[in-house]
Amino acid sequence: MANLRIPPQMVEMHSRLRLGLLIADASFNLTGANSEAIRALSYPHDPSKIRGIHRLVRKKLLIYLRNPAAVREFQSGKRTYRFRRVPLDGLPGRGSDGAFALILDRNSSELFIVAALMEAASRFGLSTREQETVELVLRGLSSRDIAERMKISHHTVRTFLRMVMVKMDVASRSEIVAKVLHSC
Repeated sequence: MANLRIPPQMVEMHSRLRLGLLIADASFNLTGANSEAIRALSYPHDPSKIRGIHRLVRKKLLIYLRNPAAVREFQSGKRTYRFRRVPLDGLPGRGSDGAFALILDRNSSELFIVAALMEAASRFGLSTREQETVELVLRGLSSRDIAERMKISHHTVRTFLRMVMVKMDVASRSEIVAKVLHSC
């Protein structure tokens, strides 16, 4: 694995959270990965027994990430992984243009919600309070429950939701949820 290295504390954090983490260049060549990512992408094979594991992982990356249908989940044995691609622009070193990190999440829908919300907030220009409202909608709270949690009137919640609907060009709470979850 050349050029880019994953800092040990980052690998440890992702391992504790049961996250797979890998870094690849613009040509999908693997430059760094933790064992969870390698295990997930090489299943059903034992990575320690595969010659050319990097080629196998690259092949799977190409399948998952170049697919125009934008696959966001894949099965690895009995486990379902969600993944998020994060661009790594401006890293020092040769060959970092177009590099990306891929985070594979098999435990926490919480991280997926946060990532989806951040992407939607950026894409649709949501204010902080609109983001907070959408997050609570994603968690299944009613307008009255959201108002209670945010310490505002339920009419204000409805106003926030209307503004979000206008910005996202949708007509209902369920369409907000669908658009947020599909935006990342």
